Amino acid sequence: MASTHKAKANRYNFALAFFVALGSFSYGFNSSIIGSVIGQPSFYSYMNFVATSNYGGSIIGAANGMYAAAGVIGSLSVFWMLDVMGRKKGIQIAALLCLISAAVQAGSVHIAMFLVGRFFNGLAIGWINCSVPIYISEISPASQRGRIVGSHGFVICCGYAVSNWCGFGTFYETNGTIQWRLLLALQCVAPLLLALGSPWVPESPRWLVNNGRHDEGLSVLEKLHANADDPQHVNAKVEFTEIRAQLVWDRSHDDLNTFWKMMKAPTIRKRMLYGFWTQAACQSTGVLVIANYMFIILGNLGISPANSLMLLAFYNTWAAFLNWINSLIIDRFGRKPIIIGCLVGCVCVLIVETILVSRYGGAGNTNKVGSGFALLFIFLFATFYGCGLDVSSYVYCCEIFPTSVRAKGVGFSTAGLFLMTTRLTDSGANKVVTSAMLPLIIFKFPETKGLSLEEIGVLFGDEAPVNSSQPGERDDMELRQGSNDTDLGTKKTSELDHVTSTYLIEDAEKGHPL
Repeated sequence: MASTHKAKANRYNFALAFFVALGSFSYGFNSSIIGSVIGQPSFYSYMNFVATSNYGGSIIGAANGMYAAAGVIGSLSVFWMLDVMGRKKGIQIAALLCLISAAVQAGSVHIAMFLVGRFFNGLAIGWINCSVPIYISEISPASQRGRIVGSHGFVICCGYAVSNWCGFGTFYETNGTIQWRLLLALQCVAPLLLALGSPWVPESPRWLVNNGRHDEGLSVLEKLHANADDPQHVNAKVEFTEIRAQLVWDRSHDDLNTFWKMMKAPTIRKRMLYGFWTQAACQSTGVLVIANYMFIILGNLGISPANSLMLLAFYNTWAAFLNWINSLIIDRFGRKPIIIGCLVGCVCVLIVETILVSRYGGAGNTNKVGSGFALLFIFLFATFYGCGLDVSSYVYCCEIFPTSVRAKGVGFSTAGLFLMTTRLTDSGANKVVTSAMLPLIIFKFPETKGLSLEEIGVLFGDEAPVNSSQPGERDDMELRQGSNDTDLGTKKTSELDHVTSTYLIEDAEKGHPL
């Protein structure tokens, strides 16, 4: 009522976030579908190679490696679309490239065509994996940002699960290449729906304000936070005022239009390190290695191909449910304790899993009890990762950067995810790297729970352009004393507008467009 901390998302806000999360679904489905494709016998026969041969291993490795490498490129290049053309158009372009590259894979007539399609799909996924959480974070109120941005991680895992169930469903199809072509063609569904519905998606209010379109930005905020308890849209106006003041302050201090300039700014450099570190630490657990090679791992444990595909589907369904739980608890318990606890859990589980697989994963294994425990610990890994890393890592990386550099910062952070995927394929290395990365998170990372995107900068050494917490505290006291809500809202909006006007006048004198 009297502070952006108390603003609540309405149904439109949630619906918008989940619709845009079709891009998240595309990332999950497309990243995981290779695990189902390499479980289809017809894929190997059509492409003319044997999965267990050296050549087959190199082809499977290339399919995963090129996808991840393209994801790095996409993450580091997406900012030009998001900053210049807008968050909305960035999502639209990424969705279209997802659609085209998926069609190329589905129509592949030889392995080279498939790998080219896979590369450009990885590029598009790198774009969309940055664009969607950035957009969602910029339309979410501070008090529920973890839950709403968490929809990105939750829907990613839904994409994983659906791709696996599709793989299991097509395993029994005997009509030639339809087994794997249908799987690859299904990659088109989510980006097609996103592209068709995107014209009705509003632009990010923060991007609009950053580009001088103030009336449009305020209008979007009012629609996002419309509430019967706030008929004068006080929360939207307060948030709008904070955004304007923060952007003016950003522009008056640094022109951070390149990665090099960002690295030279101490408070931004720290954010870039923490964002990259967060994504790299979570990915260093080997989560995608397990997901993409789980079919082979289960086969080594003596589990049949059909059962392996079914177990992979259950694995990611369980992970999706836990991501939903993560999105519900992150605003209550905070980002940092959840990330730390689940990273430690993943490391401990991986230690036991490595021992079990090395003992019971060889050819001719007949120990069903040992194989059963190895399978159990694979699901325990999904439990820890799903409960605290998928959702939490994206939420943290999106909220620590100021609006003016958020696209570059999140892109740089997400590059850590894809880069770690290309480098670590050994479980022993995963455990060592994750353990080595934990101390910095434990002792240095700040907690960001409940703070507005503009207030988080103070935790990284920025000056506060608008001290919104103090007016909020005064407002709470006045409410307890029985002040009129309408007068209070008008008073607070007036106070913050006065503060912002000072920044705007100073900024105009320096020739900036705001």
